[in-house]
Amino acid sequence: MPDRLCDYFDREASMWEQYYSTKGCMRGRIGRFRQALQPKLPRGSIVLDFGCGSGDLSSSIGAAGYQVVGIDQAPNMILRATERLASERVTFQLLKESCGKAPLPFGDAVFDAVICSSVLEYMDCLEFWLREFGRICRPGGWLFATVPNMLHPKRSIEKIEIIVRSMLAGSDQHAGRLEYLTLSKNRFPLRRWLHLLGGAQWHAVRIEGRMKDLLLIAARHCEERAVWEDTDPSSSAQPLKVAR
Repeated sequence: MPDRLCDYFDREASMWEQYYSTKGCMRGRIGRFRQALQPKLPRGSIVLDFGCGSGDLSSSIGAAGYQVVGIDQAPNMILRATERLASERVTFQLLKESCGKAPLPFGDAVFDAVICSSVLEYMDCLEFWLREFGRICRPGGWLFATVPNMLHPKRSIEKIEIIVRSMLAGSDQHAGRLEYLTLSKNRFPLRRWLHLLGGAQWHAVRIEGRMKDLLLIAARHCEERAVWEDTDPSSSAQPLKVAR
């Protein structure tokens, strides 16, 4: 995670948990991830929450019967998560290395699944990290990740918002939101995400939320490179399930 990104989330740590409160804008992600995991992973499976933030999602996954390790490079996020939510089932760990191309501090085939709740959109070296997730997962392990849905109207509005807020960048009122929007740089069409996953041997099994602002991709690690020639869900050549 570049220093600018780490600094941004460090500053947000004191209020991040509010987004997961009953009326918080991220509350719905908890149910989406649990619904995605539970049909595919038995209770007791070991899950890495990569970019865990304030730990609220990690805690909810742990409450569903999983062993969870939450990892993040923002020290204040990890401090807050540990103070509030650490338990026998859920632990938190600071990712000390710079998120360039440093391997994760775990051995091979340790986890049954990796979850990334709107994390991939911020990251450099995506191909490296997707391969690294495959390394730390057991054979047939799962990756569950939310990414921006570029077909949703919200994304077009955000493009306009960046232009407007850039013109007003001198105002502190607009600086934080503009920083967030510019840090969220990997805003790809679905086709590109599938090719990135396939190149790292992740086979996209299900895509949920085509009518929402975030897509949730469930992918399984396979031994061979998965090549995606067609992202049309009606195509018989593509073994992909698409849910609304």
